[in-house]
Amino acid sequence: MLERQNFMSLLAKIPLFRGLGPRECGEILQISHHRSYKPGEKIFAAGTAGDEMLVLLKGRVKILISGGKEVARLEAIDTVGEMEVFGSSPRVADVVAEDEVSGLTMDSRALSTLFKRDAPIGIQMLLNIVDNLAGKLAAADQELAARLSHEPREKRG
Repeated sequence: MLERQNFMSLLAKIPLFRGLGPRECGEILQISHHRSYKPGEKIFAAGTAGDEMLVLLKGRVKILISGGKEVARLEAIDTVGEMEVFGSSPRVADVVAEDEVSGLTMDSRALSTLFKRDAPIGIQMLLNIVDNLAGKLAAADQELAARLSHEPREKRG
């Protein structure tokens, strides 16, 4: 893994950690696990329990829904799996490594414990997650609107 100083400067660029200082990032690192994935490796599977999220440090992943249809691609500094970690529904898509991927995983129990122990970290991370999810939802809305504007009216019902 990267030396600590370089690693901390990388964390500062990740939207999930925006507004957190070195001490807070250090706390998060203590509950995180570094993982590596090979191209084509399934990271998360649709329909499974979502008790872990991934912060991409290197590489790209594809988000695939039923039938293998690609709906998104994410790359370094993006997060995936946050909705399932903070909700109770199973994963809705497969997440597959497109190339060599490395990242930090955090599970829901460790995050919950950290948030109870250090509420300011929890509040800031949750605000960052909400902001990130709002951005993803806005992008999905724009894509849906673009598709509907090109679809014949009678198909829309």
